Amino acid sequence: MDGNKRIKCIAERYNFFGGGREMLHRLVVAFSVLTVFVGLSAGLAKADSVDASTVATVQSFDFTFVPTSGATYTWSVVNPVPATSQIPNDSFILDNVSYMVGTTADTGLLKFFSANNGGGFILADDASATSYILDEFGPSVYTGPEAAPTFNTGTFTFGNTAAGNSSPAGTLTIAAVTTTATPEPGTLLLTGLGLVALFWVARKRNFVTPA
Repeated sequence: MDGNKRIKCIAERYNFFGGGREMLHRLVVAFSVLTVFVGLSAGLAKADSVDASTVATVQSFDFTFVPTSGATYTWSVVNPVPATSQIPNDSFILDNVSYMVGTTADTGLLKFFSANNGGGFILADDASATSYILDEFGPSVYTGPEAAPTFNTGTFTFGNTAAGNSSPAGTLTIAAVTTTATPEPGTLLLTGLGLVALFWVARKRNFVTPA
């Protein structure tokens, strides 16, 4: 077989000359499928990590104290809890806390006590924490060190057991406010590019006329 025939045979075998358009089409399809696959895989991996960690992503804690008589008290505390002062194994204080009594807004001081100190909490209207609005005896509603406490969620019952204490008994409900993660922009872009490329290929195939 002479040189020209050999070259022609190799070209026909691997379709170097006649299959350029078809080869480009195949490469575009392969790239599109790969892009969509990578994008979806990244999205699923992100979703798996969200499922594993979102539960611990607490932005704040909402408090609702419903006394046996009188208006309901509500307030929120951001997470991490910004304890302004603390006594190890005893208590910590949150200062300048905005709260509502019914529809009336006010600002006060909150002090939470550890289980070692009998539990419970105080809402006071001044920085000295001597003029109590609420003085509740009951369980401790947080865990961890007083310098970095974490509130327990649920509903807790508090009573009035101190002599001369005029604070009403009631229930305190603590709810965690969480956030959920969204897919990263890069993942969405990657998947979108793959889908656009597949759409383009489909249009080309529909409108190509035989030679």
